[in-house]
Amino acid sequence: MLIIQLTINLYGNQFCVHDLINIIKDPVKIIAFHEPTDINPLIKQKYDFGHIAIQHPTQLGINYQFNEYYLWHINFIENYYISFQINGVEEINVFIKVYYSKECNIEIFDNQLIKRLAEYNVSIPLSAHKMTNEQIKIFLISNGYSPLMIEQLFKYE
Repeated sequence: MLIIQLTINLYGNQFCVHDLINIIKDPVKIIAFHEPTDINPLIKQKYDFGHIAIQHPTQLGINYQFNEYYLWHINFIENYYISFQINGVEEINVFIKVYYSKECNIEIFDNQLIKRLAEYNVSIPLSAHKMTNEQIKIFLISNGYSPLMIEQLFKYE
């Protein structure tokens, strides 16, 4: 089993996160955000930069069915890039998490998709996690996949 989870992270010293949230019309999953003036509870000081972490609203990339999943993220960046700039985004990264139970041989983005991302100066950090099939099933459930969908995914594992 192989799962890819992409997260678009946007950062900026003057980044108006709430203004951008109001502009975004596409369905998204916002997993974290803060304004530059918000207080970091760990150090009890202002963050001094805005940040938002955005994921696809319903999907993960699973078992080499990645192209549509990748395209959603690239299209999102392309469609909202001007809004990012207007609202103070200074840095964009697409954080890649890879979860696998067996051998892990993947192409994250093909050369055409990399070329599109490069136009926006996007960084691409990556983290890989080896998991058992049972751990992967729990991860899928926590991301909204039904037991029936999971059963179908593992049918040929």
